[in-house]
Amino acid sequence: MRCPRVPLWVVLWLCLPLAGGRPLRPDKVQADTRNLTRTLSTRIRHLQ
Repeated sequence: MRCPRVPLWVVLWLCLPLAGGRPLRPDKVQADTRNLTRTLSTRIRHLQ
């Protein structure tokens, strides 16, 4: 069984109302996700 590919920012954006937080603008969540991805990939490269 295959899992559908859903971008991380979509999952985070949909979970915010469930957590009781204020909904964020999708472009802000997308930018934060992009920055997190860059940070993680940079740190992984430094560990190799």
